[in-house]
Amino acid sequence: MSDEHLTNEEETSALFVSAQKKRRAEEEAAQKAAEEQAKRDAAEAEVRRMEAEVEERKRKAEEEKKALEEEEKRLTEEEKRLAEEKTQSAQEAKPGPAKVKETKTQPAGGAAGGATKRPLIIGIAAAAVLAVILIAVFGLKGSGKKSFDPATTEFNAQYVSKEAGFDLSFSYPDSVYKEVTEEKKDENGLTIHFGTQKGIDVALETFRMEKVDNVTRAYVAALVPADVMQSELTKKSTDKLKELIPDVKITEEKSTDVTADDAGKYSWRCTFESAEAGNGAASAWFDSNSEGGCKVVTAVVKTGATTDEAAAIRDAFTDKNAANAIGVPGYKPPTGTDTDGKLEIDEIHMGLLVPKDQFQRYTDGDLEYYLFTDDNGASILVDPIDVGGDILSTMSVEGIKELFKKWVDRGVNDYFKACDSRMILDEDFVAEETGIHYTANSKDIIGGVTYWERYIAAYWYDERQQKDFYYIMITMAPERNKSAYQPIFDKMIDRLQDL
Repeated sequence: MSDEHLTNEEETSALFVSAQKKRRAEEEAAQKAAEEQAKRDAAEAEVRRMEAEVEERKRKAEEEKKALEEEEKRLTEEEKRLAEEKTQSAQEAKPGPAKVKETKTQPAGGAAGGATKRPLIIGIAAAAVLAVILIAVFGLKGSGKKSFDPATTEFNAQYVSKEAGFDLSFSYPDSVYKEVTEEKKDENGLTIHFGTQKGIDVALETFRMEKVDNVTRAYVAALVPADVMQSELTKKSTDKLKELIPDVKITEEKSTDVTADDAGKYSWRCTFESAEAGNGAASAWFDSNSEGGCKVVTAVVKTGATTDEAAAIRDAFTDKNAANAIGVPGYKPPTGTDTDGKLEIDEIHMGLLVPKDQFQRYTDGDLEYYLFTDDNGASILVDPIDVGGDILSTMSVEGIKELFKKWVDRGVNDYFKACDSRMILDEDFVAEETGIHYTANSKDIIGGVTYWERYIAAYWYDERQQKDFYYIMITMAPERNKSAYQPIFDKMIDRLQDL
C-alpha cells in the first residue's frame, strides 16, 4: 500500500474519530442541557407547590380567624343580653324609682402598669425577646361636637417625651391640641395626654414601647419571622384596647398581609364602638428607639362621632408619625451597590466589602459564628471552621466535596431554624488551584416571606496565622429584592480580603 494511500487513510480515520468525538460531545451537551432544564422545571414546579401551600395556609388562617371572631361576637352579645336581663330583674325587684348605676371611667393611662412582657422566641444560638408594653392615654367622651377635619388641619407642632429612653416624638396640630402633658407610671409605662380646644371633641391616645437591649431594628427585620411579628402586633394591640375599653366592640379590623408581593410596613388598624367611651379608631406599628431597641406605637382616637370620622383622624396621625416604621422584609431594598464599607471576620482575618453602614453585627449571646443583618430583612452569616492542619493531606477532594454537600443540604436550618420550607434550585462544586468551594442557591419560605438563599462552603487559608480553615457563608435576602442584593453579594464574594 502506497505511503500516499496510508496517509489518506490515516487522515480519514482521524477525521472520523474527530467527528465521532464532536457528535458525542454535542449529544452529551444536549443531554446535559435537557437534564438542567428538567431540574429547573422541577424546581419551579416545587416552588409553585410551596407557594400554593402558603396560600392554602393563609386561606385556612383567615377562615379560622373569621370563625373565632364570629364566636367571640356571639359570646359578647350573649353576655350583654344576660347582663341586661339581670339588671332589669334587679330594678323590678326594688321598690320606688329605679336608680341609675354610676359607672367609673378607667383613669388615664391606668392600663400601662398592668402590661406584661410576651416574648417572641427565635431559635438561633441565643434566644432574643421582643416585648411590647403600651402607654395608654385617655381623652374626652363624646359631646356631639364636630371633630376637626384632618384633611385641612396642619400638623405643625412636635411633642417630644421628657422621659429618657421612651423616644416618643409626635407631630400634632396645635390649633386643636392646646395642652400636652405626660405622666410616668413606672419604669416601662408613660401616659401622654393631648388636651383639646374647648368644643372640639377629639382625643388622641398613644401606646408605647419597651426597649429591648441588643435586639436591634435590623435583627428584628432579618431574624424574627414576619408572620410572628405581625400576629404579635395585632394580638397585643387588640388585647390592650379591650383592656382599656372593657365594653369595646371592634367593628372593622385590618392587618398587613406579610405574604403579599407588595407588603409594606407592619400595621394594625381598627374602628370600634363603645357605650362608655364612644366611637373610635386605632392603629399600631413597630418603630425603633434611639438605643437600637424596638417599640410598638399605637394611636387611639375617640370622637363620640362616627367611626368613619375617627378613622380619618387616626389615619392622619398615623401617616404623620409612622414614616420610619419597621417594614415587612423586602419593603425597603438598598438603592446602591457601592462597596465602601467593610465587615471583618476576625477569627480568620477575612474582610467583606459591602455598602457602608448597611449591615450591623448581631452580638447578643454567645454566637459561634458572625451574623450581620440589615433592616430590610437581608443577612450575611460567616462560620469559620478550624481544620486543624493541612486539609489536602488529611482529606481527598472527593471527601471534601461530600462534606460540603452535607452542609449545603442542611443549609440555613443549621443556624436560624425558622425555615418553613427550602428548595435548592442549583448547586456547583469547584476544585482548582485558586480554591475549593461548593455553592448552592435556594428559595426559602420563612414566616410567609420568600427569600433567596446563597450557601457557600469553601476553603480559606489565613496568611497571618499560616493555617487552613473551612468557612460557611450564607447570604439571604427577600426574593422580591434579589436584583438589588445580588450585585452587592457578588462583589463581596469576588473580592474577599485577607486582612
